[in-house]
Amino acid sequence: MEIKSEVLKGFLGQIGMYGTSSLLECILDFNEKEVYVIAQVSANTVIMQGRLDKKAFEKYEPIGKIGIENLTQVKEYVKRLNGVVTITKKDNVLVFKAGNKKVEVLLREAEFIEAPPKYPAEVEKAYDTIVELDYSEIKDFVEDMKAVVSRTLTIETAKNTVTLKTKNMDTITKTVTVEQTLKPQTVKLAENFIEVLSGISGKIELRIKSDYPVTIGNKTENTRVDIIVSPASVK
Repeated sequence: MEIKSEVLKGFLGQIGMYGTSSLLECILDFNEKEVYVIAQVSANTVIMQGRLDKKAFEKYEPIGKIGIENLTQVKEYVKRLNGVVTITKKDNVLVFKAGNKKVEVLLREAEFIEAPPKYPAEVEKAYDTIVELDYSEIKDFVEDMKAVVSRTLTIETAKNTVTLKTKNMDTITKTVTVEQTLKPQTVKLAENFIEVLSGISGKIELRIKSDYPVTIGNKTENTRVDIIVSPASVK
C-alpha cells in the first residue's frame, strides 16, 4: 500500500488522542472499503470510531484485521516519516517505509486484543443540539486548559453562542458565536475532553445534550472520526 505521510499522520492524530486518553491497544480493519477502528479508552469514558477511506491511498490492499499493541508508539514513528509511505504486512510485522527509513512494527494477534465495543448508535439519536465549529476557534482554549491543574470544564449553549468555561483557582472562558440557533444546554466534562480534542483539526461538530455524553465529530475529505465523551461526575 502507498499513502501520503501527511494523510496518514492526520488520521493517526485524529484517532490516537493524547494523555490518559491515548489509544494504545486496538484492531485496525483494512477492509474492502476503508480502514476502520473502534476502541474504548480512558477508563471506558471515551469511545472512538474512525474511518479512513481507501481513496486516501495511492495504492490500497484489504489485508484484513491487524492487532496493534501501542498505537501511540506507531503514531510517533509515522510522525517522522515524510513523502509517500509504503505499508506492507509480512507475517506478524507491519512495515512502514519512506525514502531511506523503515519502521517495522510487531503485530499482535487480533484475537488476543480485547474485543472492541459496538458504536452506541442510540446515543446519537438523543441529541437535539449540534454545534458546527472550526477547531481553530477553540484551539487557544484547549491549549490554556492543558496548563490547568484540575481540568474540568463546562460547555453551555444559548441562542447563537457556545461557551466553554473552566473555573478552578483561575477562570478561563471562551465564547464563540455561531450562525445556528441553539437550544440551551449545559454539560460538565473532565480532562479527557481536552485530550480527545488535541488530535483534531478543521471542521468539527459538537453534539450536545444537558448532562449527557458529548460527541465530537471530525470529518475531512477521506476520514471520519466520532468520539463520545462521558460527562464528568462533578458538581
